[in-house]
Amino acid sequence: MPLFRIARRRCLARGSCAITTHLLNAQEAALVAAIAEQVIPLDDEPGVAQSRAVHYVDRQLDGPLARLRPAYRQGLTAFEAASRDETGHSFLDLSPEQREAFLQRVECGHKLRAFYQLVRAHAEQSVQVQREPLLFQQPFIQPEHAL
Repeated sequence: MPLFRIARRRCLARGSCAITTHLLNAQEAALVAAIAEQVIPLDDEPGVAQSRAVHYVDRQLDGPLARLRPAYRQGLTAFEAASRDETGHSFLDLSPEQREAFLQRVECGHKLRAFYQLVRAHAEQSVQVQREPLLFQQPFIQPEHAL
């Protein structure tokens, strides 16, 4: 098994990665990290963990995307509730394979699809910022992310 998969699984386990954020609480930060890591895993290019997606989202919610704070809070709560309803477990307690299956269901017309796409877009932006920091000196906000 490649080393990055071992590290990724260890990082995605509940309580194994302490993420310090300004706005997001520990549970919210861990959930954003877990969703984002499933979206953009580490491979030949830096993944979400290396791009610090949670910190990127936290900074954006404290600045140019402040209007999305309620959407993130409600979305994360609904996401966790849906995971518990559909799988019987917290999203953070699911195996990587179970997380992937749950996200595939969400992506295929689930009521949380719009929120999932928002988190996914922000995770992808965090990777772009990491790869090309000079292009993103101003906040990277897409018009379709407006509520």
